[in-house]
Amino acid sequence: MLDLESRLELAGPAYGDVAMPLQGIDVPLWSAGAPPVAGTILEMSPRDLKLQLRGDVKAGSIVDLEVYSRLHDFNFSVRGHLHWRQPMRMNTIAGIFLHRALSHEVVSPFWSDLRKELRYACDWSCLVQFKRRRRSVTAHLLNYSRSGVLIACRERISGGEEISLLDPGPSNPALIVSGVARWNSQNAPDEQLIGCEVPEDHGMRIAAYLHTAGCW
Repeated sequence: MLDLESRLELAGPAYGDVAMPLQGIDVPLWSAGAPPVAGTILEMSPRDLKLQLRGDVKAGSIVDLEVYSRLHDFNFSVRGHLHWRQPMRMNTIAGIFLHRALSHEVVSPFWSDLRKELRYACDWSCLVQFKRRRRSVTAHLLNYSRSGVLIACRERISGGEEISLLDPGPSNPALIVSGVARWNSQNAPDEQLIGCEVPEDHGMRIAAYLHTAGCW
């Protein structure tokens, strides 16, 4: 299987002492029953954010955000779901799926650098069921987005093949999410990387499963 460095590379930028937030954007954040937390944007797409928070907020929280910039002269309020978190010393890196898209005035100064969706790193064992072959194999879920997943397994798969991700725990494995393989790449002699598309916003199902399972 992939080593840690390779997994982090596939998941997107790593955040450490050299992490630089998008210039001039602050994002204070509020959640029910907790004091406000100051934050800055590390990455953004029109529908999700990765924030560096100067404090901590529980995964699974519904949060209200104020996205503002004096430099770029905008102020935008939006609600979202904090679905992913990564502790970092005294701070927290948090992933938030927004309930509505950011306005044009927020994204336009950074449009050339934006991803369609952000990817969120994880490392979780699961089963992959190939519907056409009617069998399952063990796999690792490496990252997810609003509408996609990256998995690693030993099986080669053709583009367009339907798959299901299953929780390996129960005696009768439970469905996490279904999707369609869009590409695959050989990462090692005995390992394939498979990029899959899932229905719009079903990344939230994956996040909820990982949170319940104790991934973070």
